[in-house]
Amino acid sequence: MVSEDIRGQVLSYLQGQAAKLSYSELADRVETALDDLEGLLRPMSDEQARFSAGPDEWSSREVAGHVAMYAPSVSQLIGLLDSGEDGAYYREQGMPPERPSGEHEPLAALAVARDELEGLRRRFADRDPNTEKTFPHPFFGELNAREWTLFLRVHAIDHTNQVKANVAHADYPA
Repeated sequence: MVSEDIRGQVLSYLQGQAAKLSYSELADRVETALDDLEGLLRPMSDEQARFSAGPDEWSSREVAGHVAMYAPSVSQLIGLLDSGEDGAYYREQGMPPERPSGEHEPLAALAVARDELEGLRRRFADRDPNTEKTFPHPFFGELNAREWTLFLRVHAIDHTNQVKANVAHADYPA
């Protein structure tokens, strides 16, 4: 769980940066975070990608799968908010499962997230998204379309740190 202090810092970051940066700059920051994650995943063998530091920890394959499953949902949510809808679908259905199966090939999974980001870039190439509607993130509260876009960066960084923890673990395969 996220502490109140960290929650407040992340929310302040999301709100502040989303308000001052262009949409292209927001997407650039997300792309950089995805590049960092890919840089860790690219040299991994399948054995390394399947390694988990413990039964409650995710493997790198699970991390990549989660990022791939989450990006289309957030992209669709951003589109709904931009269209002036309130995300009722997600209020009823929820976001994708927290922990994926781990059967995703890591680099192919990241390609899904990149494709979603590219779709958002195209959608907002010549205009900003509507920011009047918001949808609640389970930890950070109400976020608008720009803030949800930047959240994709925070999300990728958080999961990059999970992969780094796996790589740093004493039992990580050579």
